[in-house]
Amino acid sequence: MTRIHLPSLEAADPAEDLGFGLPETGVTPYGWSYYGTFRRCHRLWAFRYGPGAHPPPPPRGGPRGLGTAVHAGLAAHYLGVLGRPTMSAYDAADEAAARLRLTPRQRLRALDAMSAYITTFTGEAYDPVEVEEIHEIEFGPEEGGGPGLGPVPFTGRVDLVLRARASGLFFVVDHKTGVRPDGKALDAYAAHGQMHGLVHVGRRTWGRKFGGVLINLVQSDEPYRCTRIPVPPAPRLVTVFPRTIRNTALEIQWWLDAVGPDPFDHDPLSQENGCRHVYDFCDYYGPCLGSRR
Repeated sequence: MTRIHLPSLEAADPAEDLGFGLPETGVTPYGWSYYGTFRRCHRLWAFRYGPGAHPPPPPRGGPRGLGTAVHAGLAAHYLGVLGRPTMSAYDAADEAAARLRLTPRQRLRALDAMSAYITTFTGEAYDPVEVEEIHEIEFGPEEGGGPGLGPVPFTGRVDLVLRARASGLFFVVDHKTGVRPDGKALDAYAAHGQMHGLVHVGRRTWGRKFGGVLINLVQSDEPYRCTRIPVPPAPRLVTVFPRTIRNTALEIQWWLDAVGPDPFDHDPLSQENGCRHVYDFCDYYGPCLGSRR
């Protein structure tokens, strides 16, 4: 059988420039998005990650674009705290908003969210130690799943790592923006593969000094509340996560051998929850509904 198709790690170097002086803040080559997308829709995976991949357009406007702008500002803020400044958090969020073609109102919301975040967490008892770093681990045969496969890589870009001054524990932090950051979505995050992957990254990187995964909930509209909440535990899902990744890697290998690289030869997920997600329609909704050409 052919080798599992995995993009080069160099393609997502954390020092890669986005065009406005910030480190890359997007997905990693073989993180949860890579494996989870295949489990969600084979055709979407082939469009986005397969050998004949078609890069999607960058996010433009809307909640996703606003979140990207805030994320860029947070990265700039913490790089400045670490003594590696690129630009101020406000300039970074504003420049990202301009490049993502946000409306004037959305740009102001991004800046207000940044101001609220910095005010909320100034003077906290944690020190940042990493910003937007890629961590690469492997899930070996001893984890179960993926019969016949050797070690399967898994990568995760960690938005922020904080060290608690009192305990010395390291916490992985993931930024989430939304209109109502009230914690009601935490159960959904607990079931999300991204969080399970971050738990494994944290455990393998810091061992007994790993304190867990936290979510920065940043409200992107008035009154711009910001809070940081531990991800609820999901021990069973975390335990089976390596096996899930290995089994998915084997499915990807088999599927490419059997079907080939053309996205239109891969089966789509024909249901509304896959074709339209929380932000908008799938990036490939038009080509998928239309003809091959």
